[in-house]
This record gives sequence, C-alpha cells and structure tokens, in this order.
Amino acid sequence: MDNLLYDMIFKRKSFHLFRNTGNECISEEERSQIEQLWNHLKPLDPSIRTALRIVPAEETSCARGEEYCILFYSEEKEGYLQNIGYLGEQLDLWLASKNIGTLWFGIGKTEEPEYEGLSFVIMMAVRKIDDPAKFRKNMFKSKRKTADEIWEGEQINGVTDIVRFAPSACNTQPWHVIGNGDTLTVCRYRKPGKRGIMPADKVTYYNRMDTGIFLCFLELCLKHQGIEFTRTLYPDNGGEAEMTKNAEYVLNQNASSKEHGDSDDNVHLSDDSSGFVSLSEAVPDVLLDIRYYSSFNFIGERIDGYEEPLAILTKEAAEALAEVSDEVKSNGYRLRIFDAYRPQKAVTHFMRWAEDIHDTRMKEYFYPGLDKESIIPQGYVAEHSGHSRGSTVDLTLFDMKTQTDLDMGCTFDLFGELSHPDCGEVTEQQYDNRMYLRKVMMKYGFMPIAEEWWHFTLADEPYPDTYFTFPVSRDSLKK
Repeated sequence: MDNLLYDMIFKRKSFHLFRNTGNECISEEERSQIEQLWNHLKPLDPSIRTALRIVPAEETSCARGEEYCILFYSEEKEGYLQNIGYLGEQLDLWLASKNIGTLWFGIGKTEEPEYEGLSFVIMMAVRKIDDPAKFRKNMFKSKRKTADEIWEGEQINGVTDIVRFAPSACNTQPWHVIGNGDTLTVCRYRKPGKRGIMPADKVTYYNRMDTGIFLCFLELCLKHQGIEFTRTLYPDNGGEAEMTKNAEYVLNQNASSKEHGDSDDNVHLSDDSSGFVSLSEAVPDVLLDIRYYSSFNFIGERIDGYEEPLAILTKEAAEALAEVSDEVKSNGYRLRIFDAYRPQKAVTHFMRWAEDIHDTRMKEYFYPGLDKESIIPQGYVAEHSGHSRGSTVDLTLFDMKTQTDLDMGCTFDLFGELSHPDCGEVTEQQYDNRMYLRKVMMKYGFMPIAEEWWHFTLADEPYPDTYFTFPVSRDSLKK
C-alpha cells in the first residue's frame, strides 16, 4: 500500500474546478471500496474515533462540479485535526490511483454537522476523471516553497525535495523541518502578520490538518528511501506562535532504496512465475536491450539471474504496456526495454558489487560524479528492488524515422541528478521527450519516480508485497 501511495504523490492534483473531466461516474463498488478502505488506513493516533460519509454534491455547499463529497468526522480530541489530515491524505492518494480527482474543500458546509457522535471536520470533493493525463503532468512545476525554505539542516535526497509538494489550505505550506543529526523536528509554521485569504480564526484550524497531510508525505518518502524511524507526536492547541512543534522523528538510515524500503522482516519471497509473461510475446513491437544480460551496465559484467536476454513482466503490466506500445507506434515510435522483472539474485549481485569499493571499472560511464562509497547510502542500490515485484519497467522511445532513440539527456542507469525527470540541466527538447514518455506511461496506469526518467511501475501492480526469485529465462515461464 505504501508503495502505491508514494507513486501517487507524483500524479495527484487538486481539481479546484471539475471541468472537462468526462462523463464517467464513481461506481457503487468504488464508493463501497472507499468506505472499507477508511477503516484500514493507518491513523496518527489510533485512540481517536473517526468516520466518513459519501454524499451527493447537492447535500453540501460545495459547487465545484464534483459528483460526491466525502465528509470526514472525528472526536475532538488532542491531535484530531492532524489525524484527519494524515488519514485523509492517504485516501486522497489512493483515489488518484483509481482516477478519481479530489479537492480538499475547507469552507464547505454540510446538512449533518454530527454523525455517530462525531463532529464534522472537513470535506473532500471527488469526481471520476476520464483520462489519467488530466492529473498532474509535472509536479515539479507546481508553485511551492523551495527546499531551503521548509527544511533547516542537512537535507535528505528523495525526501526533502518531494515533501514540499504536499497540499495545503490556500497553498500556505505551513510546515518547517529542523534536521539535527538523526532527528527531524516537524513544526507548524505561522508567518508573522500574514494569513492570506483565510478567516483569521480558521488559519490554525486548517494548518493543523495541513501538518497531518505533510506528515503523511514525509513518512511515505522516508519509507520509500528505506529509512526506518520512530515518531513522537506533540500537542498543538492552535496557538499563534511562529513555530509549534508537532512531531519528532528519530531516523535509522542504515538501509535505503529509491524504489522502496522493505526490510528482510517484511519481504515475502516467491518463485511462482505463473502470473508472468514474456514481453516480446505480449507486446511484439518492443525492442529489447537487456543491459543486465550484457556487460554494458554499471557493474561491467552479466548480472546473476539473467540467463537469457528476455524481458518478463506480470500479465497485468504487460497488457498495460501493450496499450502504451500501440499509442507510441501510431506516433512513429517503438518502446526500447532496458529492464523489466529483476530476480532477487540480481539485486544481491548489485549489493555485493556496491560493497566492493575498489571495483570502479564502469565509473566514467555510469557514476562519474559519485564516490562509490556513497552508492548504498544514497539509495542507488539496495537489498530489495521494486523490479522484483514484476510490474516495473525501465525503457525509452525509439524513433522509427531517424532509427535512433529519442534524446533523453543522459544514458539509462546514470547515477546522478541528470537522471531526474525534472533536471534543469537538460535541453528543452530533452525535457519534452522525457515528459512525452512520462505522459503516455501514466495514461495507461504506470507511475514514475522522481529520480529516474526511464523507470515506471504499474500503479495497480498485482503483487505489491511479493518479491520474486525465479531467473530471467524461457524455462522459468514454462513452470
């Protein structure tokens, strides 16, 4: 679940008006799923009772073109506003995975201010969106405070640069993080003398919810980087001090990963290949350039577990990629696949190589600006990879007219910021090429990550908690 929610950070957007969103409707089954999911989301404080109701838009004062409003209710206990923000943002991200657009609507009023003995807190307007491309195309173009404005002390790659995109009331972004060694202190920040367009008595009310939303983003990013933590919450009575401490995180950064943060204790391994297919058979138009079968990769030798130059994916991911292939082919392109399913044996090979700091034979090609000692701490390789779940693919676009790959600004598997999709050092054409690939992949259900322009994971991956071990070979698919 955390992997899915993290991926949705890059897709979600606030639909301030639901216009040109199509005629699809949120089904009864989806409404039931929302109600069931609410009872399984992780709260900040399990002792606080909460509930939600899904009502037709006309039963509220919201009039933004939504189909329904989700009403959030809670006990008015210490920390209840942060708790609703934390829970509600998990739901917000999950809804994005179902192509349901959302808007946190703070000023909305409902006909039922109490429900099951709980008080109404806030509502979220929702509507089905007919095209995933109508969600956020490039999060990094959103208007947000810089990382330096919200984060004091040493920043964390893959965390600091992402958490600042958490949604907030009137885009106030009322959070400030103080990093001191292995401790992060998260404060609700109130700029002196400034409250924007919100009523004065509502600023701290909404900003405490915003802080809960921020904590949701922060924890998803920490987990994604493989950073374990212990969280302590602090009371915030809504005072008007410039800084009000809300939470403290003590970090354990011994293991990190750009793809996920599962430890050996909660990783489920399997050698069952029955849910997988050969990509060449499922999508005959793809071109294969399986780098880990060759010696042209960041290690410089064939990687363990790659017994044949094949691309293997789950059936669901392959079906979605077939739709991507059909669309790009109609525009004169083909998909070139660098990697797909990656057996655990290969990931173990990566780690063994990374721990040998003297083996730098491919440094000038794949990590010229990086000391090898920092490859594990910075999360470029880790003990487990999302590729091993079988629904992640690394790819680029091949131009059939020019007979060359589109220029993406850097090679596949380059360790460094130049690989980030939004890197400002690439040309406008290189950026447009990256965004075209990103847009068409997202249209058919794949989600990008912030560090690699070539890396996409099926949002509704069928095995989100299972890592597979069978080798990349035709024999594996016959079993």
